Amino acid sequence: MSSLHWGMCVRPFLGQRVSGDAAVVRPSNDAFLFAIIDGLGHGSPAHEAALHAKRFLLDHDRPGDVSAGLVGLHHALKPTRGAAAGICFITPRTGVMEYAGIGNTVCRQFGKTERRFVSKDGTLGQLMPHPFVQQSALSQGDVIVMHTDGVRASVDARAYAGFIHAGPPAVARKIVEQFGKPTDDAGCLVIKYLG
Repeated sequence: MSSLHWGMCVRPFLGQRVSGDAAVVRPSNDAFLFAIIDGLGHGSPAHEAALHAKRFLLDHDRPGDVSAGLVGLHHALKPTRGAAAGICFITPRTGVMEYAGIGNTVCRQFGKTERRFVSKDGTLGQLMPHPFVQQSALSQGDVIVMHTDGVRASVDARAYAGFIHAGPPAVARKIVEQFGKPTDDAGCLVIKYLG
């Protein structure tokens, strides 16, 4: 049985048929890559950028290197309108997590330690600063929440208290339903570390 459980929820801007937000989960040897993607804008061009990013991350030859992943993603997205993305790499055996993000994506850790990771300003495919890789040690029961700016980032941790320890698919859905902005695409990826 895996020591990681995850779930995701993505929905489009009200009135749109497709979403510019996407989530990626990719196993790699004894570790996992998780990513949240926000294609610039809305509608088909944003959706195309998000699909382009997903394809790159699923085929990326060094999925354990979050910095190289973002640099590669930046080059892969040049033919598109660009995107924001956060990449998280977790090794279940050690409980070590690495995160880096470019643009308006959010990554938070809940549990024994509560932490908000930093995503640097920029747009992959257009203007990218050097990634800032942050590391954290996960404890049994910790929950990682990654989301796009279609979900309100200013939500106090207490607002999550009633449901954060439910199953990850239910948590992701609840976050998008309760805190998703009706005027934007919204995407959320939730990971639970069982230790």
